[in-house]
Amino acid sequence: MTVLDGDRNPDCPPTEGKTMFEIRICGIGESVYFMNQYTKVIGIVNPDANVTPTEKYHIERCHDIREELSPWIKPQKEQFQRILEFSKDFTSDDKVLVHCSAGISRSTAVGIMISIQHGLTEDEAFKKVYAVRPHMYPNSLILEYADELLGRDGKLLEYFIDWCKNKKADPVNFAGQKNTNSVGIDAMKAALKLQKELRTFNLTRAPTDQFQLKMSVHLGPCIIVTLNNQLDYFGCTLNTASASMNC
Repeated sequence: MTVLDGDRNPDCPPTEGKTMFEIRICGIGESVYFMNQYTKVIGIVNPDANVTPTEKYHIERCHDIREELSPWIKPQKEQFQRILEFSKDFTSDDKVLVHCSAGISRSTAVGIMISIQHGLTEDEAFKKVYAVRPHMYPNSLILEYADELLGRDGKLLEYFIDWCKNKKADPVNFAGQKNTNSVGIDAMKAALKLQKELRTFNLTRAPTDQFQLKMSVHLGPCIIVTLNNQLDYFGCTLNTASASMNC
């Protein structure tokens, strides 16, 4: 992505005519397949995630929440200051992988943050992240921290509010995969609807009594049999979907 003139972060060096680093955003379950392909990795994971930092793999631990909600751990501003310190020397030669648990909220917010750090405007950063993770919904608290840490004077939060007002789910381009198969699109629409309905349902329950739903969508052939009067599915397609879900 070639950087254009715009309302840039004044603390960043000029980037006109330079090409940004490549970025990929995903969930932790997906990240194991891509880790070795990237020169820098940022993980924003749940506190109990079984991951180990390395020289190229920076990890911060928190839950995907926006306010104090016991027993979960709220993101803290200093965590994202550390990420900015880690990412400040990224170059156009780097391939950057950012992941959280599902690749929707914490990781997309960090992807936007480090893109602005390296000279993109809010509009450019959102478009860059959306291009690789269309079902993104950035964590607003992390964006609030990013706005302050990057000296954006409210521009980032203002853009985010406008973006939320205009956001539309795009199942035809879900997770960066162009999909014209009607069955696949119906499956993705169903998954999005289930997530929405579960969020609404959980609002009526205490935080310790809420349900979590893990889903994955993968398209391909499989073997279907009837065992004990129930359908059962086998094959590589199902195994891939299951591995993607276990994040």
